[in-house]
Amino acid sequence: MVKEATWQLPPSAPTAAASAGPTNQDAWHVLLKEMLHVMLRHPWLLAFVILPNVISPAIAPVQAWLAKEVLNRIAKGEHSFMLVDLLTYAPIAVGIFLGLSVLQVAEKLTNRMLDERLLIDLQRGWFDRRGDGCVGEHVACSLNDCKNAIKILDLFQNEFWVALIGLPAVLIWQLSLAPELLPALLVAGFLPFLASLAFGAFIQQYSHGGLHLVASVSSSVAQGDRVKLHREQEKFYVNRIKFELSKQGSEVIS
Repeated sequence: MVKEATWQLPPSAPTAAASAGPTNQDAWHVLLKEMLHVMLRHPWLLAFVILPNVISPAIAPVQAWLAKEVLNRIAKGEHSFMLVDLLTYAPIAVGIFLGLSVLQVAEKLTNRMLDERLLIDLQRGWFDRRGDGCVGEHVACSLNDCKNAIKILDLFQNEFWVALIGLPAVLIWQLSLAPELLPALLVAGFLPFLASLAFGAFIQQYSHGGLHLVASVSSSVAQGDRVKLHREQEKFYVNRIKFELSKQGSEVIS
């Protein structure tokens, strides 16, 4: 699933060189450095966000292993199982699901705490470098651009660890449970990947266009231009419909 994003962080230092902006050759180095600098302002909070995202994907396949063990032991041939046999697994099942639930709640809470703190930092950075221009555009950028920048930072907080830890964990557990089903599992996971590639360019295009249109709408309000406001609102409406169509198409195929 592709996230809607595209917000670029300008250099934070208010120097003449920084105000000129990075060249195309080293722009991504500057942006990456700026993003990491923002995240590392809160190292302990970042650690508490990453930890559940490392542990949860690693132990989540234990649920499938537990179900397999229970079914293998209580359903032998055509014999029905006794309730007492099932109850012996209850403490293990409760412990696993309770542990995963606690990790999920902790991940959601700490992720929200970090997102709100990053939003504050990004808005303060934008305020310091906003320069001259339309007040409406400044408001739109401080709200929408900063929120979309957090989605880019989420790639490191969440998705990176799911890919690094979660996918290998699923493959390892699948090999131990039913290795003959591994090829089918890989084929099933390949389709969402292709869907992301096919629809990703459209989603990014409409998302980026939506940011510019929000700024245009805000600018129209600040200027008191009714005609421009109506025109930009209609453009924004069409843009959101196209964005949602591309997004839902990707999710349905996935």
